[in-house]
Amino acid sequence: MILRRYGSSYQSVDLNFDSKALNEVGFRRNHEHSTPVDEFDGSYVLDATHELQAEAQGDVQDHTEQELLNLLREQIEALLGDSAMGRCSSSRTSKGMITRRPGRRRTT
Repeated sequence: MILRRYGSSYQSVDLNFDSKALNEVGFRRNHEHSTPVDEFDGSYVLDATHELQAEAQGDVQDHTEQELLNLLREQIEALLGDSAMGRCSSSRTSKGMITRRPGRRRTT
């Protein structure tokens, strides 16, 4: 499960990666779980952080971006699969960002 902070609570979210969207790396609340921030912060301690990186090349921007997003999704799913019982994954970024580099290369 991935939790993301919305106001005074952490809520469960699903990945919402769409190469056609303005904010390509996104999360969508699924309303399956909600925990007040104070309760969550009092129950869990940060023991690891992970930075995701991916790179893709191609001639069609949308296809290249979607390939990049798929690589990021695979990394997130691998991290979630490795989570032991009693551990929680939380998205700490406020916005997803894909930066553009010359040569039709997409990196995040």
